Amino acid sequence: MVARVSPLPSDDPIVALNQVLSEVIDVVLDVRQAHRRVPGTHALHAVLDQLFGDLKAWARLLKEVRQIVAGHLDRLGQHVATALAEQDDDRARAALAEVQRGLLPHRRALSEL
Repeated sequence: MVARVSPLPSDDPIVALNQVLSEVIDVVLDVRQAHRRVPGTHALHAVLDQLFGDLKAWARLLKEVRQIVAGHLDRLGQHVATALAEQDDDRARAALAEVQRGLLPHRRALSEL
């Protein structure tokens, strides 16, 4: 019997990664606006400078993580497709096809942001 791969649950790590990245980008924009409104001589300006720099660094890191995960999913998809094309056993083909279908929502979720 082949296990069925369900659609992405709301607690899926890839969906969560996209949500965190989206939130960090939103905060970057908000902090940028706040930074522009605070006079350069105010102590808050320096705090916002540091926060803005950290947020930009975190957003870059999250994007790198997305790219790494996407690369792994792509390679897995390629291996599964190759194995599927070479497989003669119907049960093995069914299992590989299920894995292939299961990869699609994860790849789609990564590309949505």
